[in-house]
Order: sequence, then structure tokens, then C-alpha cells
Amino acid sequence: MKIYHKKNFIIGIAEFILSIAMFAAMFITKTVTVKFIVLNVIVFMLGTVHISRSLSKSDTAEDIVEENDERNKLISLRINNMRYKILITFIYISVVIGMLSYAVTKNINIVIAILPLLILLCIWFISSLILTVYYEKKS
Repeated sequence: MKIYHKKNFIIGIAEFILSIAMFAAMFITKTVTVKFIVLNVIVFMLGTVHISRSLSKSDTAEDIVEENDERNKLISLRINNMRYKILITFIYISVVIGMLSYAVTKNINIVIAILPLLILLCIWFISSLILTVYYEKKS
């Protein structure tokens, strides 16, 4: 059999292996629940569908057309942009709340807790600056 869509094939294999590992973990730990079984069956079926679609030439053609659709790309770009804005806003608010709570309590643990968020803000600022300069020179 020929693999026509390697990305879907790898995703299908990963889902298949994840499902088998979840079933094994379920029986090793002896925690058999209906929700866990249903979730495993769904993941297993998704893996099977991805593998079968990657081996079919016509299904692969449909998947590639769907991936390259400009409307889907535009929606994806808008979703990523909104997700980015929400995340940065959340980080800003968290840092401000952390700074205010440190000013009130003088507890050094608060500074330690907000330090990763401050590092993220620094990375965001530096990467934004570098990308702005790069794309300004490019255009």
C-alpha cells in the first residue's frame, strides 16, 4: 500500500498508539470506567480513519484541497490572532495583579510566581521588535 498523505498517516499512527497505551494503562491500573472506554474507542476510531484516509488517493486529494482552502486559512489566521491577543492580555493582567499583591503583602513568593510571566512578556516584546524590523526591511 502506498501512503499518499504522510501527515494524516503520522497523526493516525500517533492516535492509534495513544489509544493502545491508554487501554494498557487502564487495565494495568484496574481503573475501568465507561467514560475512559468511550474516549479510548473514539481515539482509536479517529486513528483508524486518519490512516485509511492517508492510504486512499481520492480521500487524500480531498484533504489536500481542504487544507489549501483560502477560507480555512483565513479563519485559522483570525483564530490564532485572537488567541494571541487573549493570551497577551491575560499575561499582562496577571503580572499587574501580581505586582499589586506584592506591593500590598511584600511577600517574595509572589515575585517568584510571576517571574515566568515576566519572562514571557520579555520574549514577546523582543520577538515582536525583531519581527517588525525584519518585515519592515523585507517590504
